[in-house]
Amino acid sequence: MNIPEIKEILRQASVEVDIQGRKHLALFETDFERVAIELVKKLTLTDVSSSGKCSRCEVNDAQSEHNCPYAEEINNDSDSLCDCCSDCEHECCMDI
Repeated sequence: MNIPEIKEILRQASVEVDIQGRKHLALFETDFERVAIELVKKLTLTDVSSSGKCSRCEVNDAQSEHNCPYAEEINNDSDSLCDCCSDCEHECCMDI
């Protein structure tokens, strides 16, 4: 993973705020866990996928890659794929 990829993950998780008439990007503490999960997935997806385990919990069997419901709903990001198990996918949907 390189710096531009990390910056893109942070940008996607950020929201635009107006502070004294100037536009800024802000990342809220409520998004930290999701950003951490995305970074870990990017860093370990190849290793975890080859083990056949879920990239989120690393316990249950992975599903075939599918659109991440969390990224899709929260960030309108229909490009991010995940291989999380049905339990983790359910948890993501409940977080939404």
